Amino acid sequence: MLEKLITLPTLVFTLIIIALSVSVALGGLYVGRRFLFKGVLSAEESFSANILIRLIGAIFSFLLAFVVFSAWTDYEEQRKRSVIEACDLGNIYRDSRGLGLDVENNIQKLTRQYTYDIVHSSWPNLAIGRESREAWMSFNLLYGAIIRYEPTKKNEVIIFDRMLHNLNELAAYRRMRIIRNENPHIPNVLWGTILIGGLLTLTFSYMLVTPKSKLQKYMIAMVGFMFGLVFSMIILLNYPYRSSIKISPYPFEKLLNDVFPTAEITADFN
Repeated sequence: MLEKLITLPTLVFTLIIIALSVSVALGGLYVGRRFLFKGVLSAEESFSANILIRLIGAIFSFLLAFVVFSAWTDYEEQRKRSVIEACDLGNIYRDSRGLGLDVENNIQKLTRQYTYDIVHSSWPNLAIGRESREAWMSFNLLYGAIIRYEPTKKNEVIIFDRMLHNLNELAAYRRMRIIRNENPHIPNVLWGTILIGGLLTLTFSYMLVTPKSKLQKYMIAMVGFMFGLVFSMIILLNYPYRSSIKISPYPFEKLLNDVFPTAEITADFN
């Protein structure tokens, strides 16, 4: 169900999580007032509860900040890796010029095909948590064409070494992208810790029963609102290739639309 929800527009998904969070917060307040904390606390009890709430709130805030930072860092890392992966493809495409016309045409053809499959097959499959068979096959063809080449001239040896480095890096980033998409960055045990921390924070906030019940309801609702806002952001960032804020294949589209055609034009001047 979560996999379907995260594909909804960002605003819609965020509003759903916020509504759920606020509902849980206010529902907990109702249960707490009815069965647990029925009266207004004394001054001494209120003072003790304040200290406890501040301690738990501080620990929970630190935990949330850590998780948000970790999720955002991972999201940016995935975006950076996609750019490097595209750069490796572009380097292979251009370096193939130094390996003879027939080899150049073959490698460039396979590079264009693999890039096309990344945009039109691999990325759509990432959105549903699968690996593209078309992209896998076209990558193997490109890999085989380069790895089996035997350079004879000195300049070809230099170019081949550079292409081999880019090819291995391309393979590594491709594999990391697929593995990352299969395994969320934030493990279930950490999610459990976050949810327990949020529930504890809300539970202790129910102890501060105020004479003005409406005011407390508004405050609890705002706490639930903030929890929902932060939780929705963490969830979306945790799925960088599936959610509504998923990483775009723009670097690869740029190769197909601009870099490859430009390389072909400049090749005519040589």
